[in-house]
Amino acid sequence: MKDIDDRPIRTVISKRQDVGTVTPDLRTKHGHYPKLDESIREGIRKHIISIPRLESHYTRARS
Repeated sequence: MKDIDDRPIRTVISKRQDVGTVTPDLRTKHGHYPKLDESIREGIRKHIISIPRLESHYTRARS
């Protein structure tokens, strides 16, 4: 079992800018990725739709 330590408190103190404010959370704040061309996206959709569908074994009366 992990001991409780003061790491969360040290993190907040290290990120403190002014009285009462903390630096913003930068998770998921990365560069923008190029979007796929719509024709490629449509090709992917058609491929997925072309895969035969099977009834889930969880909902079948008999397996």
